[in-house]
This record gives sequence, structure tokens and C-alpha cells, in this order.
Amino acid sequence: MQLIMKRSESQQTITGFFTKKKKEDELDEKHLELEIVTEKTKHEHEKFADIDQESSTSRDDIRPKIQSPVCEFEHDKNIPLDISSSRYENPIQPKLSIFPLTNKRRFNVGFYKRFEWIEYSKSEDSVYCFACRHFAGNMQRKGEILGKRTFIDVGFRKWKDSSELLEKHSQSDRHANAMSGWLNLKVVESKKDSSIKDKLDANRSKEVEANREHVKCLLRVTSLLGRQGLAFRGHDESETSDNRGNFSEILDMLADSNEILRKKMESRYGHYTSPEYQNDLIQVFGNKVLTTVSTQIKKAKYFAILVDETKDRSRKEQLCLIIRFLMVKNPGKVLRHLSYATA
Repeated sequence: MQLIMKRSESQQTITGFFTKKKKEDELDEKHLELEIVTEKTKHEHEKFADIDQESSTSRDDIRPKIQSPVCEFEHDKNIPLDISSSRYENPIQPKLSIFPLTNKRRFNVGFYKRFEWIEYSKSEDSVYCFACRHFAGNMQRKGEILGKRTFIDVGFRKWKDSSELLEKHSQSDRHANAMSGWLNLKVVESKKDSSIKDKLDANRSKEVEANREHVKCLLRVTSLLGRQGLAFRGHDESETSDNRGNFSEILDMLADSNEILRKKMESRYGHYTSPEYQNDLIQVFGNKVLTTVSTQIKKAKYFAILVDETKDRSRKEQLCLIIRFLMVKNPGKVLRHLSYATA
């Protein structure tokens, strides 16, 4: 009996052990699952936080950034944004259909022509002085406080006596000095623009005139050699040659008395004396002669054509075309023009 009781007690002990172990394992599993869920939730929160931060950053990048205009002095920060912010601009002078009323009076648009320095602020319905704002600096008159100067720091809107007060301001010493600085800036800017433009135009004009004079000399030499029936090129046209050909030699002779031609011939490029350019010049005169002869033949009352051919030493047929016609303006004069071609 005692043995049976001990066995039953031992079985209860073993059963309790495994039951306790199973409960501990279940608790560990639940704790592990809780930690996993917690870690996952934390990761999701961090992920959404990053997304929110990126989206806010992108929204900040997309959103236009408003920057205040650059002010020359600290007290200019109170100046309205609808007037000039730099001395290199022009006075802002809007022309409204109806200006707002202040004490039953309003701004007169005719002041723009009378006082060119006026700037009108629509947001404040007041007038500022462009010259004094940008060129008077920190100059103060007696009784004035920096940051509260009328026409400079604070707008003027006393329309009842506006004409007299604007005239009084235009005659003040500070305004006169500011206007002098503004006019000097205008002169400097105008000279800067005109000087660059004038220099470019002057250099361009000189270059064009020099090129024209150079081409005229080339055409004169080509016309002379063509009329005289002389050869253009020589056997050796190098710089060391004693005879570079009629075309180059005549150009060198003209260059002795023509400064522009001499500079062109001494330059590194742009001579236009190569055989290709000589052929182009000859072609120009040839086309001109052909056009002139064709026009004269069409106007002539009588003309005759003579064609003959013969073989040269290489047994090639050489065609000779002769045209004879009477001049319209000089009927007694007969002209003959020859043309050669290889058959």
C-alpha cells in the first residue's frame, strides 16, 4: 500500500513537472509572439514616419519659396513690395482707371509726367521718391528720424496739397543730390551699352570695307589679264619663286601702294589667290560676258553664226563658234565673239 502511494505521488510529481513545463513553453511562445508583433509595429511606425518626412520634404521643395527683396539699408524692409527694389530698375508708375479715395481726394496720374521720380504703391495708395530711395542713402534733415522719412521710408498721401508738397520735395538739397546720382547712373549705363554696340559696329564696318577693297583689287587684276589674254598662273608660285605668275605678281605690285591690300596679303589666311579662287573669278567674268553678249544678240536686227571644227595633235575635234552681229546703238560697228569647245 505504501509502495502504491509513493508511485502515485511520483506520477503526480512527474505529471506536474511536464504540465508546468508545457505552461512555461506556452508563455515563452506567447512572449516571443508579442515581441515579434511589437518589433513589427515599431518598424511600421518608423517606415510611416520616414514616408511622412519625405512627403513633407517634397512638399517643401514643391512649395514656392517667397524671398524678400534685397534691401540696400535695414530700414528698407518696411517698403511695400509693389515698387522698385533696385536702382537699376525704372520707377513703378501704374496707371489705374480709378485711383482710391483718401479724404475725398485721390492721386493725380498727371504727376508722372511732371515728376519723373514718382513711384506709386497700389497697396498703400501712397507716393515714394525713386531717386531719394536709392541714391540718398541715410541722409537726414533736421527733425527727421531714420526709418520714418517721407518719400523714402514712408509713403506720401496728402493729396489735398500734393502739388505744392511734391514741388517742395523736388527742390530740396537731398533730392537734388539724389537726382544727380540717378542721372549719372543713367549716363554710365547708356555709355556702356552704346560703347559696346558702337565698337562692334565700327569693327564690323572696317572689316567689311577692307574685304570689299581686297575683292575689288582681285577683280581688277582678273579683268586686266582677261582683256589682255594673258595667263594667270606661273610654273612656280611659291614664295621663293622668281616669277609667281601674272596674277600674283600684279597683286604684289598693287600691294606696295595699297595699305589694305598689303595687310590682307600679309595675313595668315583670306588671300583668295589660290588656283581655285582664280578659276572662280574667271568664271564670274565669263558668266557676265555671256549674259551681256546674249542680251546684245537678242537686241540686234541681224546676226550670223559660223561654226567650224578641226582635229588637234591628239586627234580630238576642236569646235569653234563665231557670232557676228550689228550693235543697236552703233549700227556701223560689227562685233565678233569666239567660243571654243572640245567635240
